[in-house]
Amino acid sequence: NVCFSVIPIFVILIILSTYYLAYYKDDSIAKVYSIVWTVVSLVGLLLPLAYLDILEVDIPSDYIFQFLILFEVLCFSFILAYKIKLIEKEKEAQEKILVQQNKLASMGEMISTIAHQWRQPLSEINGIILNMDIDYNKKILSAQTFTQYLDELELTTTYMSNTINDFMNFFKHDKKLECFFVSDAIQNAIKLITLSHENSVKILYEVQEEGKIFASKSELIQALIIVIRNAIDACLNHSNEASKIVITNRQINNKTMLITISDNGGGIASEILEKIYNPYFTTKYESQGTGLGLYILKMIVEQNMKGSVTIFSSSIGTDCTLSIPLKCD
Repeated sequence: NVCFSVIPIFVILIILSTYYLAYYKDDSIAKVYSIVWTVVSLVGLLLPLAYLDILEVDIPSDYIFQFLILFEVLCFSFILAYKIKLIEKEKEAQEKILVQQNKLASMGEMISTIAHQWRQPLSEINGIILNMDIDYNKKILSAQTFTQYLDELELTTTYMSNTINDFMNFFKHDKKLECFFVSDAIQNAIKLITLSHENSVKILYEVQEEGKIFASKSELIQALIIVIRNAIDACLNHSNEASKIVITNRQINNKTMLITISDNGGGIASEILEKIYNPYFTTKYESQGTGLGLYILKMIVEQNMKGSVTIFSSSIGTDCTLSIPLKCD
């Protein structure tokens, strides 16, 4: 009797503590837990009250107990499903942040690239203006020469404007889905890589079959840049005088586009190959890599484009194949 008298007091203290923690942490799931435990506890109090003859209950105690268990299991099942849904949404948000962080990690390099690309055109503009000034002071600046100078200035500024547009399109936050030729995305990726890397590694693109896909062009360019950069690093570390990267694309049964990036950078060790998709795993120095590249590559191709990534490596080099469904007529 003493035990049954203490149980209600203990249950009330537990419920009050649960409510306090739920509202103190402002956790919606904890609040639902508190309500469920309140209902279970109130119904459960019928058992000791009936046992102590304080309350007359016509329902057998076994039925009450079974009802409490069933109710608790159902409620907690729904709560668990809701919690899993919240975790999936949070994971999806974190993945989007990682994709954007990978772009932003390259921003410093890209900005220095723009500065480098603009240095020569600015020198050319300065030279053209200086020549115009000299010709004007010498009274030999004819209309034809003046027009020629203006044309040269227009060509130079157009080149500078196109350089900015290339980088702005790459860093856009939106994920606009569109039909586009795969060859356009590959050429854009090569252009951005060429602007930001000055090295002896040759990048060859062989168009085998044209094809359109329905996806985010910016994301495909980002995926290609990740693979090409890794191939460049492998070639530079391998110290091969004939270093090269070959990019090809072809269709399979008019349903799938295969993009293959091959290098002769000496390949990847088997013990490393098993870990390359793990987030934050990198064989580079901390200042040279974050370990997120291939993780984001796999996420973009497999989750966003419903494709697949296959990497085959040998002692000669590495082949990375992106398989992407064709969804455009």
